[in-house]
Amino acid sequence: MNDRQNSAVNSFNKMPYPPTEGKDVGLVRLLALLALAMGLTTGVYLIRQYLRQPLASLNATEQSAAIATTEFLGKVQSAMNFKVASLSGAIVRDISIQVGDRVATHQPLMILENLDAKHEYDQAQQQQEVSQQQIVQLQTQISYLTQMASLNRQMDSANGQFAKAQLQVQQVPLYQRQDSVRRAQAVYDLARVQYDRMNVLYQEGAMAQAEVDQAKADLQIAQADLSSARKAANASQILGQEQQEQLTVQQQVNTVQQQQKILELQGQLRIVEIQYEQATRKLQQIQQQAMPSNQGLSQGFQVIVRATKDGVVEKIPASTGDQIYVGTPLVEMSQIDRLNVEIPVSVRLINSLYRGQSATVQVGAEKGALKFQATVVSISPIPSDDLSHLVKVQFKNPNRLLLIGQPAKVHFAKE
Repeated sequence: MNDRQNSAVNSFNKMPYPPTEGKDVGLVRLLALLALAMGLTTGVYLIRQYLRQPLASLNATEQSAAIATTEFLGKVQSAMNFKVASLSGAIVRDISIQVGDRVATHQPLMILENLDAKHEYDQAQQQQEVSQQQIVQLQTQISYLTQMASLNRQMDSANGQFAKAQLQVQQVPLYQRQDSVRRAQAVYDLARVQYDRMNVLYQEGAMAQAEVDQAKADLQIAQADLSSARKAANASQILGQEQQEQLTVQQQVNTVQQQQKILELQGQLRIVEIQYEQATRKLQQIQQQAMPSNQGLSQGFQVIVRATKDGVVEKIPASTGDQIYVGTPLVEMSQIDRLNVEIPVSVRLINSLYRGQSATVQVGAEKGALKFQATVVSISPIPSDDLSHLVKVQFKNPNRLLLIGQPAKVHFAKE
């Protein structure tokens, strides 16, 4: 078995190599491809150079003749587009139109739930409730302080009478009180009489010197007691007056403080009443608010969106359930009383057209075609990539027979 394998290998090694003609064929193919690529590149370059050459210009007569014999194709467009947008944050609840519908001015388009109005209403209602509670509390406090002020005045009057009575009681001259002015005066008078009598007897020799000296000492003591009693009486009277003045001043202070507190509460009450009135007016304003002509407020904070003009619905960006914000487009519409047709016009012919030039717009088949007198309203100053200018012609659509997007032909008369 091994001998057979070795023999086969030796036979394979002795086989001659293939001829080199295949290499020549590959080289020829490569050269052909290179030549083809160079030829294509040269052809593209020459074509581009040819296209870049300026077109042969036409004179005015040639342009006018060419314009008159050329039929321009375009599509009917709306001359005026407008949008109906949301005036507040809301949620779309219902849409009553579809794309393509013709709507009239003030016709309902959709229903929104006005979130901003609902939020303002809830805030105003909460403010009204809080203000009402504060009003009740302040009125209760003012009533309580007013009643207490009356009771305090009565209490102060009673306290003043009681203090005055106490002072009078303290000033009553009792017999056993050493500071009684009358008692001290009587003792002094008695001591004076006693001393004078003993002094007379002493002069007559009927009284001893010691007894006279004792009577003199008693007189001096009685005189001192009388002076002390008078001072005590004066001090007691002054103290009573000061106590009465202090009590009067304290009563006045209490009255002023209570009145000041009542005035402060009355001021707070007035502020809260104003807040309550403002919240009430705001609630009434929200409830009775008249929105602009295209959006009207109904019950439950629902806003009825209405058409501002006659037109055809082109697009409805919003869907039922969407949450929208201020300025969000709701409906895009077009007016079809006036329509446009936009056509491309070659740069070789554009000089023969001007704004205000008359044209004829034809829509439909030859037999049943509708023709309208149109006017050039705009000419694009910059040509497009295909070296043509966009020209708009406008015409009236009084019967509203045409629709947006219909193909149209435009003809210009020779001038």
